[in-house]
Amino acid sequence: MQRILFSAFALVLLLSAGVMACQNKPAATAIAPAENSKTLPELSMKTLSGKTVSLASFKGKKILLNLWASWCGPCREEMPGIEQLAASIDTSKAAIILLSLDEDAADAIKFMQGKNLFAHSYMPAGDLPDLLNVPGIPASFFFDENGQLVKEISGKEEYNTDAIKALLK
Repeated sequence: MQRILFSAFALVLLLSAGVMACQNKPAATAIAPAENSKTLPELSMKTLSGKTVSLASFKGKKILLNLWASWCGPCREEMPGIEQLAASIDTSKAAIILLSLDEDAADAIKFMQGKNLFAHSYMPAGDLPDLLNVPGIPASFFFDENGQLVKEISGKEEYNTDAIKALLK
């Protein structure tokens, strides 16, 4: 009996640790209007195929920048909605950037195989700028075509909605 109780306790403890590793935020999604003084940060990124790209190269488009990792359960859960959103946007006017925080690009590549998000996936090529140093993931940042931050989302979100699509039109 003690062995069963100990096993159940250990399982609950492991599951709790996995959830906390992804985000230190409450379960409810927080959508906050952004302060106007925040702008598109300087960031060098690598595509999953190894090409270096600057975040600034997307300026002129509306941008959804999503921080995620393959080991993060809530991040994985929101990917189907992001995949649907990506299929519906005008890529001449908007960009979706999925910035993987995996330590090994192979983990991100493995997760993205079979999804239509590979072309939107990047790894940081250096340290994250202050704006992107968040206490938990997933986290998303929406920038207008001038590079001004217009919305931040902390925690898991449903992305294939009219409200989100409006931010990228």
